[in-house]
Amino acid sequence: MSKRKRKSDANFLLLENFALFFTHSRKGDSDFKDKMEITPEIMYKAVDNYIEEDHVDGRDSDDDIIVIYKAESSFELEDKEKEFPEQVIIVADYGEEEGTESVLTIDSTDVAGIQKLIDFIANPRPIP
Repeated sequence: MSKRKRKSDANFLLLENFALFFTHSRKGDSDFKDKMEITPEIMYKAVDNYIEEDHVDGRDSDDDIIVIYKAESSFELEDKEKEFPEQVIIVADYGEEEGTESVLTIDSTDVAGIQKLIDFIANPRPIP
């Protein structure tokens, strides 16, 4: 069985990578204990540069956009005259600039149930 992935581990790796980016040293390097003089201005500029240049989810990267998934009725999106049986359409919303994409169409009328599934996947409950 594989070890559970944890957001805290991912957050630590992100911050550790920023520290390496900012200081150009890591624990164990010969200059690891050397003092640095930094102002808040220098720190904020470094954060901006890190996001711009170095971070995996940096500005304008493919991973920069947060996709929001929704379940919608075909009656709302495509078949407003209700000529065909209702279907549930799973939609990926990439935001105003990128638009939306239909990901999956399901023969079902349980839009609310499928939306609950999507909400759970997007925002899972903590494991007891």
